[in-house]
Amino acid sequence: MKNHLKRLAAHRNWDLLRKAGKFTARPNTGAHASEEACTLVYVVRDVLGLANTRKEVRDIIFNAGIEVDGRARKDHKFNVGLMDVIGFPSTKKYYRIVFNKQGKLALIEVKEAEAKQKVARVTGKSQKAGKTVLHLRDGRCVNDADASIKVGDSIVFGVPDQKIADHLPFGKGACIMLVGGRHIGSIGNVEKVEGDVLIFKSLEGEVFETLKKHAYVVGKDKPAVSLQ
Repeated sequence: MKNHLKRLAAHRNWDLLRKAGKFTARPNTGAHASEEACTLVYVVRDVLGLANTRKEVRDIIFNAGIEVDGRARKDHKFNVGLMDVIGFPSTKKYYRIVFNKQGKLALIEVKEAEAKQKVARVTGKSQKAGKTVLHLRDGRCVNDADASIKVGDSIVFGVPDQKIADHLPFGKGACIMLVGGRHIGSIGNVEKVEGDVLIFKSLEGEVFETLKKHAYVVGKDKPAVSLQ
């Protein structure tokens, strides 16, 4: 795989000035799939505007420090994505990565206490030594989990300790964020589920139909963490 990435070829979920230059940093292989991933260079330089060049971003990383989900990261091409929390300990600024209504990866500022919590969707389950292991959308595995948690549900857990704080089941009334389709980025509640399709009512009162696979549970009746 090439180390560089042309701006024109960058994923459409990057809110990037395509003709401001020729190249940008390619995300290293990591936890997030390409449609939900970006780099720390993109976050710091192109979204937050804290630097003008890649060298300045690297200076910030090595001198001021950057945390992803509570852990210090030194790689300017580190793979970050949906629901990750980017922290700047020196300035006490924390941001969560979400999808906006245009389907772009965007950042919202959160408080320091909330930066220690993360919501992730369960994409698989397995058994190890008689205990339930949850496989999460962000590539994590959580051991010794409650066997009642199902694929498609979400959990709220601490970062970086990964201690489960709450279980967010998928079903009628659940608060979800759409991570695909025409209404990507919308937040609201499930009205009805029929097979692979669900009826969704957004916070703005709009009711529409979408695919079940686009639903990312983020709360029970309202979001468990800040998403707007």
